[in-house]
Amino acid sequence: MGLKVFVTRELFPFTAGGIGRVIANMLMTAPEEDRAEMAILYVGDNVEADAFAVAHPGVTFLAWPHSRFQQVDERGEIFPPMPAFTHSMLHWESVHVLQGLLELERLKGPLEYVEFVDWGAPAFAATQEKLLGSALTTATLAVRLHTTDSILADFEPRVQSVHGLNLFDLERKALADCDLIVGQIAPVAEAFRVFYGFSEEEWTPRLRLHAPPVLLDTMQPVTQTTMIDDTTPLLFTSKLQDIKRPDTFIRGCIQFLRDRPRYQGNIVFLAHSFDVSYQEYVISLVPEDLRSRVVFARGVTGAAREKSISGAVCVFPSPWESFCLAAYEASLSGAACVLNAENPAFGPGSPWRDGYNCSTFDGSAEDLGRALC
Repeated sequence: MGLKVFVTRELFPFTAGGIGRVIANMLMTAPEEDRAEMAILYVGDNVEADAFAVAHPGVTFLAWPHSRFQQVDERGEIFPPMPAFTHSMLHWESVHVLQGLLELERLKGPLEYVEFVDWGAPAFAATQEKLLGSALTTATLAVRLHTTDSILADFEPRVQSVHGLNLFDLERKALADCDLIVGQIAPVAEAFRVFYGFSEEEWTPRLRLHAPPVLLDTMQPVTQTTMIDDTTPLLFTSKLQDIKRPDTFIRGCIQFLRDRPRYQGNIVFLAHSFDVSYQEYVISLVPEDLRSRVVFARGVTGAAREKSISGAVCVFPSPWESFCLAAYEASLSGAACVLNAENPAFGPGSPWRDGYNCSTFDGSAEDLGRALC
């Protein structure tokens, strides 16, 4: 048996991001004997090995920041430097990831399984080296479907660029040449296949479905949804990002406040915000007479965050998610979840059932207002 490696730029509890949480949940729920055969290749320099060992005991950890890139590696192989990749820095980073995997192999022996994220095509160089028979020939190379940058671009207003076009090719090529594709929900995996134009014959035999475990940090899962009244807050818990549709959330909530004047609760953004101008745009959508009812609760983490979510109506208006761990966490904590039914992660074939474990709307602000009523 060889090492099973997860390649990532995110890792809970050290960084924000759903990908990091998915990987951490898999590590935390693995039996002790399995963790001894698991490893993290962390593409960054802000996580210390000692701190990682406390959070994930028994798991091998290798920090692989960009500064460790070698133009000539331990085997005497020559690699192009970052400036040579003028079309996409992420192409170079996949070469850097390949070097990290070879270093793990040198330190720990043959690798059995390597799981890459799909965003940014970190699997690209490794898959090509395996096809050439030059490296990782005995390892199974898998790509987990979180969400590629190309799919994000399809849902967000972006200016077309050479980088974006090249990244589309890199992400698709990584999916085309990996040994396994790990989908988290069947309808989402099918949406990926259609988006990239793969035939069922080349996609389905390599597809494996594996939903990650869902964990709460400070609460026990509950068996029923919280009781809702006219003071229950309306929460947006996703990242403040266009694809998460905070504008749909705020417009639908404003309509709800107008339609149901006896409602006295607040609209709360319990979300990471990385773009001040985008946050100002969202605030600008709120009429002056309702500004005091909209709260941006930044920096709320841990037990306080879970408690806030557990007693709220949590709205997830995004038209696209690969899984949406946050929605499952909210539901397990007791929150009433309102979901965009046009999202493949929430629609037919998913675990979500309107009127049973959630309420759904058609993706529009108008229908969100109706669903809240």
